[in-house]
Amino acid sequence: SRDSVVSYSKTMQNPESKEGNDGLYTLTVTVEDMSGHKVEKKATYSVNRFGSVYVYSDDLRELSEQYVQKASGDLYVTAYNPNRLESAELELVCDGAAVSGQKSKADLKSGTQAGANGWYEYKFAVNKSDLSSDGRYEVKLSDKDTAGNTKTNSAHPLGFYVDATAPTLDSVIGLEDAVVNSDKQDVTYTASDAIGLSEIEVYVGEEKQNPITEFDDIRSYNGEFTINESSGRQHVRLVVTDKAGNVLDTDDSKTYQPSYTFCSAITVSKNIFVLWYAHTALFWSSIVAIAAIVGLILFVLFRRKKKEE
Repeated sequence: SRDSVVSYSKTMQNPESKEGNDGLYTLTVTVEDMSGHKVEKKATYSVNRFGSVYVYSDDLRELSEQYVQKASGDLYVTAYNPNRLESAELELVCDGAAVSGQKSKADLKSGTQAGANGWYEYKFAVNKSDLSSDGRYEVKLSDKDTAGNTKTNSAHPLGFYVDATAPTLDSVIGLEDAVVNSDKQDVTYTASDAIGLSEIEVYVGEEKQNPITEFDDIRSYNGEFTINESSGRQHVRLVVTDKAGNVLDTDDSKTYQPSYTFCSAITVSKNIFVLWYAHTALFWSSIVAIAAIVGLILFVLFRRKKKEE
């Protein structure tokens, strides 16, 4: 009859509780009766059980666990959420402590509703002026949305190292004298870097020793090498590189100005003639003395000959 009403109902289950299922949903219901009349209704709602999703910019993501002399590029974190954010905090930490007076902040005014899925998008920039000191940096972000969810990356923050300072040779022992009367000379040294050593190269004469690239403690290394006896001077050079690519080269007076004696040209020998020649001042003074004596002898002989004539 006309007064009879046909009703229909259906209960839909919530999406499976997975982070990827959170988002904005649109439910569309279309009803058509036997006479061909059609009614359509739509309802939009959000499913938000895990809070925001954080996405790092390409330049920031490439910094992860890397060593750089200076952070560059576009550094920002984007927070995506099906709902608006009530609060958010972006914090830069250097060596475990918050960067003092940092300019990097989570600005909620940056939020826009964009994309086909209608999620809210918040773009929080990392100010590069906050990365001016050497150290390990961590980018920490947390927020709370209008659905009551809280999110943070504090357990696994994105971290990287900034190091603009060259490593140091704290001591070199065994190169105090330019001439050594021995069949060998042992040299010990200590290299260090506040962030991390990468490689140490040692050159003696024309020989380059195997580079050192493995360190029990990447911040400090005690090494040694031997200069063997030779027939002349040997040039000694140490090159220390840190993980950010900063270099200390003992041949470069700009990067290497030791407070201790470092003879880069050394003669190691037990041969008396080699040692005599190696002592430059003694060698040339001896030559001058010999020349003077020979000259004096020739002069005396010449005078005697004149008298005899």
